Amino acid sequence: EALLDWFRVRTRYLAVGGAVVAAAGVGYWFYTRSAQIKSGRAEQSLLQAKQAVFQGNAALAQNDLQNVLRRYGNTRAGVEAALLLAETHYTKGEYQKGIDVLRGVISKSAAEPSVSKIQALIGDGELQLGKAEEAAQSYQKAADQARFDGARAFYASRKARTLMAAGKSAEARKVWEELASAPWAESVAPEARVRLGELEVQQARRS
Repeated sequence: EALLDWFRVRTRYLAVGGAVVAAAGVGYWFYTRSAQIKSGRAEQSLLQAKQAVFQGNAALAQNDLQNVLRRYGNTRAGVEAALLLAETHYTKGEYQKGIDVLRGVISKSAAEPSVSKIQALIGDGELQLGKAEEAAQSYQKAADQARFDGARAFYASRKARTLMAAGKSAEARKVWEELASAPWAESVAPEARVRLGELEVQQARRS
């Protein structure tokens, strides 16, 4: 009898455990299916917005991109919509609006693969607003977040050019010196050496 009671208890536990596992499986299926549906709708909405962009209908494009961003902000399509929306603002000279859009999306999990590009685009807007030092910082963040050496070197060189344009010769020199010799910056090393030569000439003229 004691053995039968033991089997009944164990059977009950196994049944409950099986039900929990089944419920979890069903819940996971619904979650993934919902995410797939949401992603598909986001892509369709983004495609519609892109058509307005390509047709040159700025007002409609901005409206459609804002809708994608509002409804699907934390999806790949939502992040791409934010990038396109910022660029449409930049085209109209609305640099601060574009920067605000980018800063609103950069912390989202879906934006992680695009953080470097977003930071660089923020830097472009800041540069247009005459905020060279802030732009240089944004380009540095873009370089720090870059996944590949080529992109890292590219963004670092933009920082150096920005510093030069702002008259920050000493700071620019440090960046160019690193880019001229760092193994990961081979793609911009020739330019770095040219820029260092320009800085030497400038310094000689001042002397």
